[in-house]
Amino acid sequence: MRSTKWFFTTAVLAVLVLLAAACGDDDDDGAAADAEATPAAAPESGSSAETSEAEEMAEEAEVESTEEAPETASLTVWTQLGDNPALQGVLDGLNEAFMAQHPNISVEIEHQTFDNLQQTVPTALASGAGPDIIDFDANESTLGALAKTDLVIDLEPYFAQHGWDDQLFPWVRERVRFGAGPVGVGRSNEVVGIYYNVDLFDELGLEAPETYEGFLAAADGLAEAGVTPIAFANLDQWPASHFLGVAVHASVPIDQIGGFESLAGSGAWDDPAVADAVAESVSWVEAGYALEGFNGLGYDDGNAEFYAGRAGMHITGTWLVGDITANMTDTEVRFIAFPMIDESLPKQAEGGIGGAWAITSSSDSPDAAALWIDFVHFSDEAEAAWVEAGVLPTTNFDMSTVDAPPLLKDNFAVLEAASAEGGIGYWLGFTAHPIVSDAFTSNSQIVLDGSLSVEDYVSRMQDALVEARDNAS
Repeated sequence: MRSTKWFFTTAVLAVLVLLAAACGDDDDDGAAADAEATPAAAPESGSSAETSEAEEMAEEAEVESTEEAPETASLTVWTQLGDNPALQGVLDGLNEAFMAQHPNISVEIEHQTFDNLQQTVPTALASGAGPDIIDFDANESTLGALAKTDLVIDLEPYFAQHGWDDQLFPWVRERVRFGAGPVGVGRSNEVVGIYYNVDLFDELGLEAPETYEGFLAAADGLAEAGVTPIAFANLDQWPASHFLGVAVHASVPIDQIGGFESLAGSGAWDDPAVADAVAESVSWVEAGYALEGFNGLGYDDGNAEFYAGRAGMHITGTWLVGDITANMTDTEVRFIAFPMIDESLPKQAEGGIGGAWAITSSSDSPDAAALWIDFVHFSDEAEAAWVEAGVLPTTNFDMSTVDAPPLLKDNFAVLEAASAEGGIGYWLGFTAHPIVSDAFTSNSQIVLDGSLSVEDYVSRMQDALVEARDNAS
């Protein structure tokens, strides 16, 4: 995702220190099944007209509730939608519909930016204050840290009461378990693959990059025609997680990736299969597939090259659906899974959850909070409102029932196919711990530009993982 939305910085390290100070030396070994490190799930573009339409659609989501209404309650919700007015409108509309059905429950929503939320939530909860519900980054270093220090509650009873287990993708359920029961409900999904310019491919007589050999052939054909094959720009550093991540996820089993993207796992960055996958990505740069001077170009610069047709493919994720749709109105673009390099593996893809609803331990009304989550996330009408606003669902929602952007439907098809086979993986380098993330950002640029050998790169990454695991223990 965009850098401000999934960069583990020193601010997150400060969060962990605050939590440790607030909760003392409570020895809890519930640290860690794996989770994704990227928040923010939906396209950030959206006109005021789109926002109004989303609000109207959401306000019509008057779903009949079969749950017994709890006693009078007053809830506060903090979201990470502060920089996404379109999605604010969807949630605000659903909230109005919820309160109309449950006049005994009042709900106040405060929309914050992702960065601000990461700073305010741990401090507020550690002091015993804060909201009833948070929309928080669902990875081991953030939501997992809150779970380990008992600042959010186990939602297992509500999963059973409301039937959430039957509705969520299995991997989505597992990503919010940090050694015990689920502590969150994934709000949105994201997946990484290849956007490609169909019109440009047709003009050059190129086949869709549906196999790895086809991907290489397409890249060579684009380069021969004077078109940059991949709109890769890495000044922001986090795009390397996708450029390297697709190769790793196309070559290494999901369980093995989870083993080194978790502090509780036993996997290693310097495993030969991981090193080979990194070397494959490096070979794309050596072959001239990336933008010239990619380490000096920002993510938005790479996007602009793709929009203009000066790059034929873009390895990125769901969050760009809105911007591509808005900027390439006269161009046919498709999104497909990055093809498996090791074809003996089942289909799998890099991806994760874009934020999760969690109920805080300081809430006086957890039953009402769970009822609210059930309404704004799981009802068909609510899912339709989110999808039509560009959000990829975390449930087996029937996408054919809504007028979703075609590229979003492509994304969902990739998500469904991977979920049914090998699974959805992890945000490479950004899942386990800030120490690992710092090592990733400081070393990925130089391994890709040839200044650092692949052998030294995976060795440095493994050293960072060992240090993070030692610190955690």
